[in-house]
Amino acid sequence: MIEVITREEKAPKIRKMGLIPGVLYGKKSAKIAIKAKDEKELKEGEEIEFILEGQKYRGIIKEVQKDPLLDKVIHFDLYISE
Repeated sequence: MIEVITREEKAPKIRKMGLIPGVLYGKKSAKIAIKAKDEKELKEGEEIEFILEGQKYRGIIKEVQKDPLLDKVIHFDLYISE
């Protein structure tokens, strides 16, 4: 289970803070981010459990974008399924 935080800053600033930016879709929509250490949890097409604002949710990782040179996740899309 990973912790997801909402964000206001743009993606480049989030990355400099050691976070991975993303977007939450579904019945809730928001700009989100996770800690870089949780990168291994982001596998396209897989269902995950996550915590957002103190509540548990289930979602599906719809897309993961990686830096082609560094092979690190730079952005992800999460679809909330509940």
